[in-house]
Amino acid sequence: MFSLETMNKIRALAEKGDREAIEQFLQSEEAAEFQRSVGNAWNAIEGMFSVYADFASSFFRENENFRKFIAELNKKAD
Repeated sequence: MFSLETMNKIRALAEKGDREAIEQFLQSEEAAEFQRSVGNAWNAIEGMFSVYADFASSFFRENENFRKFIAELNKKAD
């Protein structure tokens, strides 16, 4: 699970610079779970942006079609 405790542990190990302790941590289940959690969070963020990008693309495409429609109506009204 992604936790502040794990992040603090990683930060402390990095600050100490103890390669052996870092290697041991990287082999732990806690590190693997942290990596999975970060990956899942990243995938969720990417998915969210993808949905927003699709919506924006659709909105602007439809908005352009709407403007063309209004322009045609204005031409017919003149």
